[in-house]
Amino acid sequence: MTDDPIFPVSDTRANAGIDAAAAAILDLLREAGPEKSISPADAARHLGTRDGAPGAWQRHLPAVRRAVNQLAEAGAIEILRKGKPVSPEAARGVIRLRLAADFGNGEARVKSRPAATRVKPTGAKPTRTTP
Repeated sequence: MTDDPIFPVSDTRANAGIDAAAAAILDLLREAGPEKSISPADAARHLGTRDGAPGAWQRHLPAVRRAVNQLAEAGAIEILRKGKPVSPEAARGVIRLRLAADFGNGEARVKSRPAATRVKPTGAKPTRTTP
């Protein structure tokens, strides 16, 4: 497992799967290089290879999904839907992951939304209101 300052390894057993998933995601994205993306299933397969059983990777998908949300909220990765970045709340269906453009040397810079942008809770596109 990778020692990563953005997603430190947790001591609790409940978070161990999420920590391993986050490490796998970041490792695979660093290997892929800038502007390249991976699928969440790639990270789950990476974790499942050590289990040895066919199809074992599927049980890692929930932990990968939680790790994706946490890494995206921290600004370490971007979630892509149809090739465009989306918020973790709007990530539905087929998604891909890539390192955030401003993620460098293990430090994430959390991107804040402008105050005039509101995201509808249904996962719809953000609407812009005038102040």
